[in-house]
Amino acid sequence: MSGLAIRTKNGQLNRVVIDTTSTNKLGGKINASIIDELKEIIVDRSGVTSLSGGVNLERIVLRSNNINGLSSINTITPTAVFPGISGFTNLKEFTLSADNSCGGQIHSLEHNNLLHTLDFHMDPIANRTGVDNTFNGNIPALSTMPSLSYADFSGNAFSGTLPALSTNRNLEEFYCSEVNGTPGTGSHASLTMSLCGTSIPALSGCDKLRIIQLAKLRLKGRLQPLSSTPELEVFDVFRNCLSGTASHLSLSSCLNLKELDLNHNGLSGNVPFVNNLTKVEKLNFNNNEFEGAFPEITNCISLKALRFNANGEITGAIPDLSGCPSLQTLDMAGNKLTHWNGTVWPSIQFKNIQVQSNLLPQSEVDRILAAINATGQSGGSGYLINLAGTGNAAPTNGNSNADKVALEDRNWNVDVNT
Repeated sequence: MSGLAIRTKNGQLNRVVIDTTSTNKLGGKINASIIDELKEIIVDRSGVTSLSGGVNLERIVLRSNNINGLSSINTITPTAVFPGISGFTNLKEFTLSADNSCGGQIHSLEHNNLLHTLDFHMDPIANRTGVDNTFNGNIPALSTMPSLSYADFSGNAFSGTLPALSTNRNLEEFYCSEVNGTPGTGSHASLTMSLCGTSIPALSGCDKLRIIQLAKLRLKGRLQPLSSTPELEVFDVFRNCLSGTASHLSLSSCLNLKELDLNHNGLSGNVPFVNNLTKVEKLNFNNNEFEGAFPEITNCISLKALRFNANGEITGAIPDLSGCPSLQTLDMAGNKLTHWNGTVWPSIQFKNIQVQSNLLPQSEVDRILAAINATGQSGGSGYLINLAGTGNAAPTNGNSNADKVALEDRNWNVDVNT
């Protein structure tokens, strides 16, 4: 089919849904200019190139198409914004993702002040074949959208600065990340974000915010306290260029926190306290410049992964983890730890323990192995215990250590030799 004109003579048409297959694609243009009562149009996996009309549309969802133009009959300056949604002033939801042709700049959304969902994200699955959005230029201002609750700009080629969010008091989820591996690699390598001089926007007005993901953008500046975001579940600033300390994050006020990722930045000072975060599942402090003793961790009953490897200057003890019964991954490698504060290993769910390249003496290596052995965990494929590396001592009698042998008999992948 080479196009679609939407008309009706009797009754009302409020919703149009088109979902085609790779062998039966709708192509060409969709013209909805005749139907004033049309509120919603959804087009998935087609060859559609443009949408026009539908001035009263409240929901436009376009995924995996070939869109290179949108226009409303009220659009005064159709070239002022791409995609051309400025004339759709009744829009509440707009999604345009995984598209062959979408690119260019999004200049202004000031007339779309009813929007609660705005989604321009690159789809990682679609991008495996090189098909996806290529928006560039500045991310448009969002300050005129008091109802905005969801915004996703991930995986494009935006530059400049992140938009202010303090007036978006209903914002719950905000995504703006480079989605492929290390910056500058992957099938989307030519579309890396360029927000190098940007800092994390102030979140003081975002008391409903649940998720903020700003990964792999090379952001600079300092972290701000999270005390004004009590509903926060995910705070992800992985692989940026942030500096300063993290001890003032005020995590004690984020009782709904599930994931904190500060991995690969330039943060220094002490590791922040995380006690009594009963919902937290992942804590990533690795590849920074933290120093001093790692704080004790209590009552983190949902914690599955704790990583603070490759900081270099974390000293003192591996904390007592008895308050973390769900722990699966513990990575403390590449620091200056000298002992373990615990006596009983807290979990039989663990799969990955990496304590290599610290300063553990033989007695502590023996004690950790004995505690792991006492859990009865049977190990298996994909399980790892690593106590080796420069600095750590070998266990008593080296390879003949009874605890090590017992672990090997359970199919653990055990490395304790220096």
